[in-house]
Amino acid sequence: MLLSKDNIHIILEGQEHNFNENIHSLACFIINETVVENGIYSLELINLFNNSVIEEKEQYEDGDILLTLTHKEDGEEQYMQVDERMGSIMLSNPQLIEVPEGSQWVVIGSKYIDGIFYP
Repeated sequence: MLLSKDNIHIILEGQEHNFNENIHSLACFIINETVVENGIYSLELINLFNNSVIEEKEQYEDGDILLTLTHKEDGEEQYMQVDERMGSIMLSNPQLIEVPEGSQWVVIGSKYIDGIFYP
């Protein structure tokens, strides 16, 4: 989870009450046109992820992974500790796409083809 001042950037179960549409959005990680993870993410994280090079920095004994997100334009580095599953997803060069209004039914396994989500 990446934190900054007052914002949670990946909403964890039980934290849905922290959703603020001005700083959060429903989004999906997509690999090979398939949704592999969905959740509520901060707009800041979505922007950072989509404009950064992601690399593994360290793996911990408990399976967590420390990632380095290096911004493509200014080279600024951010660090994010995630579990092994999320780390594997983020290191697999996925797309992180915001889910448009009316497509909130998108689940893991849904398809994303030519800019459209399918069940």
